[in-house]
Amino acid sequence: MQSVYRGPCPRCKETGSIDLHQSHFVQSFILLTRWGTNELICCRRCALKRQGGDVLQSFLLGWWGIPFGILMTPIQLLRNGYAMLFPPNTTEPSEAFQRVVVERVLRQAIENQAQPTATNGRRWNE
Repeated sequence: MQSVYRGPCPRCKETGSIDLHQSHFVQSFILLTRWGTNELICCRRCALKRQGGDVLQSFLLGWWGIPFGILMTPIQLLRNGYAMLFPPNTTEPSEAFQRVVVERVLRQAIENQAQPTATNGRRWNE
């Protein structure tokens, strides 16, 4: 856990405190509105870039849906503002970060077990 937390950022490769950050977005096209949250494992600087981009995207494209665009845009903008002003603690990994890292390690272990391996250098289709 600590090696991932103190390791290089998966996005910019700079070392520092890596944690789980959230970025919220809204996209609307008259009768269709799409909104959601992206979970990012990265450094604070990369998280701010993504959150800022999602704020701009939501501000420009979020309002145009009826009724959900008008309702969800201010909510997602406020959620991004809060995430940008109050980031996770930089002295230790957050519980959410620990949960995501454990899930990814377990998923990778399951995928590795599910892949067939050849024995004695032979392929399965021989």
